[in-house]
Amino acid sequence: MANRTVYRKNYISYEDYVEGSAVRKKSVTEVPQRTERTYVDNERVTTSRSIYRNREKALHMSAPYVIVLAICSIMMCTVCAKYLSLRDEIATKSEMIAQLEVQTEALKSHNDNLNYSINSYMDIEYISKVATEELGMIKAGKDQILFYESSESEYMKQYKDIPAK
Repeated sequence: MANRTVYRKNYISYEDYVEGSAVRKKSVTEVPQRTERTYVDNERVTTSRSIYRNREKALHMSAPYVIVLAICSIMMCTVCAKYLSLRDEIATKSEMIAQLEVQTEALKSHNDNLNYSINSYMDIEYISKVATEELGMIKAGKDQILFYESSESEYMKQYKDIPAK
């Protein structure tokens, strides 16, 4: 009678057969195929042939895949270039807007200064001061002032002769 012992380690079963005092030799047909060994964190991991075949297939690229990948890469580069050009254009226009705002503020202050100077020339006291001091004019006396009474009260014609008294 043969003793059969089954060991389980990490859900992989190992079976040892012991028959009598000698171990039975396996025949040539029973030799399992070798699988390549891989190590992950210094621990041996066994992988099957189908996994290796899938890995080999994944490394090879077909012509349509390469064409699609190239088209996608070209489109991505084009989109990136367009994005960068638009971003540069926005930055340039922002700088131009800032410069125009500064110019607008300068023109507004210059306009306010001109408006103030124009309003100061319309001041009656300033006009009489300039007329008497700078231009040498003299105020009219009471005997130099003539009043005119019009028969039509609505308006006065501008170019009509003023009648003498």
